[in-house]
Amino acid sequence: MARYLLVLLLFVFSTIPALAEELPFVPAWMDEGTKISDSAAQAAVDALAARDADPTNIAVLIHGFATPRADSTAQFTVIGNEVNQAFRARGQEVLVLGIQWDSNPGKMDKWLPQVALDTMLGIIGLASPSDDPYIEKVHMARNVGRLGARQVLVRVRQRFPRAKLHFMAHSLGSEVTLHAVDPRFREHPEDGGPLPSYEPQVKLNPANIVLCGADLNYDLLYKSNVGADPDPGGYATLWLTVAPAMQNRFDLVLEFRRVLRGDAALGNKVPRMRVDQTDLMYGMRKIYFDTHDIPADHSILTYYNAKRVDRVSELITWQNGGGPEPKDFKILDAIVASSDVPTLAANFNNLNLCVQLYALWRLDNLLCGSCMHFADGYTRSVAKAVEERPQAIPHIRETSPCRVVRSGLWPTNAMIQTSLDRQPGEKARVHAGRWDPF
Repeated sequence: MARYLLVLLLFVFSTIPALAEELPFVPAWMDEGTKISDSAAQAAVDALAARDADPTNIAVLIHGFATPRADSTAQFTVIGNEVNQAFRARGQEVLVLGIQWDSNPGKMDKWLPQVALDTMLGIIGLASPSDDPYIEKVHMARNVGRLGARQVLVRVRQRFPRAKLHFMAHSLGSEVTLHAVDPRFREHPEDGGPLPSYEPQVKLNPANIVLCGADLNYDLLYKSNVGADPDPGGYATLWLTVAPAMQNRFDLVLEFRRVLRGDAALGNKVPRMRVDQTDLMYGMRKIYFDTHDIPADHSILTYYNAKRVDRVSELITWQNGGGPEPKDFKILDAIVASSDVPTLAANFNNLNLCVQLYALWRLDNLLCGSCMHFADGYTRSVAKAVEERPQAIPHIRETSPCRVVRSGLWPTNAMIQTSLDRQPGEKARVHAGRWDPF
């Protein structure tokens, strides 16, 4: 009962301008469906300016699917406090903007059976007699990004040209973020020309994009119209949470989503990218995989807990010249710059999935002339073989087209032995080679 009272009070406060100042974030509610009225958009920007006329950092929070306005207000209040505390503890000033949209399809007992029915009909090749509530919100999220969110964010960028924007999205909020940052983005370029968007020529130039529990297809970049732009969106780092299979823990909501949409979610699997995209993202150290604190229940408050927010603020503080480079990023920078094969191979003993992936990408480039095996799915198939039929690895090595595999650098003997030692039916143990997310 207390929780519902808190949500109700927060909702009331957020709708009263005089009291909204007391919230740790400035709300921007999409009051016209996929759009926001000019007056509401301007009010949000003015509220930010009233708190700081020349901010250094602006954190942009965006929630996901099935989140009523009152719930997102309560969630953003918790996260907003965490952001403010973490940044200020490191000597960084920050404003927090909350993008709120009508992602709620209603009561779960009403929409979930319809989604399940649509999925079953799709599996057997039949059309649904009604619209899928979840898919409707997927399309809405994309339109919110191109329209309403940009109505606010373009104004923010123009009002605060020196501010660094840091997107912090959850779940289906990743769709909003993607289409706000790049309104020309098309996962399937063959679908047609440009879609309606607000001032698409204006670049938001975010400093960082954090996507937690991303409800995006893991291969959307591979299929998309995004090329090897040397400055893709202007951001310094794309920070992605990825479920660590080595801990046998997945985001179960995203696993269910995989069934609904027929494709693995980015939040549960390392993204598939083309060779040019892969070299850009890894070569410029623009992508970071975070396997800490992955909640099985997909909770936004666990994804954006105080520890993760503090780690994000540590990276931003370094980017702003206010502190040392975080340890993980220092290791990744060393991998990108290295041409020493033994040194790079030693990174396979590091339990950090992100470190291992960067090392494999770099070695593929050095020994094979490009990252084609890393990008085309070949190394994914080898990683799967380590888990499912490790006894076949010697033969795979002998016939491998990839010199990293053929030379025995990866997968390591320790990875193979761990799988061989596993008893039938036993879950994989924690070790450096379990790469299901890959």
